[in-house]
Amino acid sequence: MRAAFVSSACLVKEKDHRAALVALAPLADSALYTVLLDTASSGAVPSETAEVTAARLVEEITAAGGRVDAEVHCPHKTEEACSCWHMRPGFLWQAARYLDLRLDESYVICDTPNDVSLAYMAGCRPILVLNGRTIEELYDGFQPEPSDFPVARDLQQAVSYLLSEEETAVELGHARPAALSQGVDEEVP
Repeated sequence: MRAAFVSSACLVKEKDHRAALVALAPLADSALYTVLLDTASSGAVPSETAEVTAARLVEEITAAGGRVDAEVHCPHKTEEACSCWHMRPGFLWQAARYLDLRLDESYVICDTPNDVSLAYMAGCRPILVLNGRTIEELYDGFQPEPSDFPVARDLQQAVSYLLSEEETAVELGHARPAALSQGVDEEVP
């Protein structure tokens, strides 16, 4: 099985919150699991957006015609060291084990350079959402490394790109190379 992991930050940071929720609706008709990554509890989301709970997001996504097959959250407090997010993709490994996912055929829709790095660490395909920012702002004027990932101006464009890549994979086969690191031997708390 494959998944589209969606960082909750992409939904709550989007200027038009309703449009972000509607943007996820086409995933409901795909063969991909939709997994909401609740990064608010891990401190990965600024405190002003943390009041938007994952449970509320799931309700809003469903009401907008979308589907959430699983929600993964960090049980640790912001000040605690953990392997869920930040520098180690424990979120993704946990979901992969639970849902029997192929991370090398899954996507991470995210909004920070660190999240892009984490997607690569887990072997997933990152899709970076700008949410009104520029690449230059996100990467302090430097070329992102690696730089072979799609960049979308908003969540709707990210989902459109993901579904186009899925259609191509169905027609022509999956062209992405095997992941460099799966991390399957890592322990997740």
